[in-house]
Amino acid sequence: SALSSHVHSLYQRTVADLPWAGVSVLLHLHVRRFVCRNPACPRVTFSEPLPEVVAPSARRSVRLANEQRQLGLQVGGAVAARIAHRQGMPVSPATILRLVRRTQLPEPATPALLGVDEWAYRKRLDFKTILVDLSTRKPLELLRDASAATFASWLQAHPGVTVIARDR
Repeated sequence: SALSSHVHSLYQRTVADLPWAGVSVLLHLHVRRFVCRNPACPRVTFSEPLPEVVAPSARRSVRLANEQRQLGLQVGGAVAARIAHRQGMPVSPATILRLVRRTQLPEPATPALLGVDEWAYRKRLDFKTILVDLSTRKPLELLRDASAATFASWLQAHPGVTVIARDR
């Protein structure tokens, strides 16, 4: 990739931001489009990125999206939408849920103490395996079946388990 300094055009982009004193705020950004001088590049023009302010093609700032996502994670879609509207950040419950679903969760650490239990998803027909971190008593993962091969492949992918407690 090469830098370009040849400005092709300017355009205005409107983005919602965090409210000020309960009043909705719109940012009017003047964004430059540049000409790509590399003949091998498939794009003729490109706009300058603003990753600290707004994601590509987004209609809300990164700060507003994070605040709405946190509301959704804490109280859920419909309640979060009502709270956000009251605070000057109007949003629909569906948008709140969409922001929550896009949240990248950190990969859980492999526990030293692992609980393993099989259970019937459908009585006598479909069995699954649940893995539980015994030190925190929280479920880690649900395996697609109750076979030893599936569990062995999970253990190979997650080294570090020292004790396995199995319920029969």
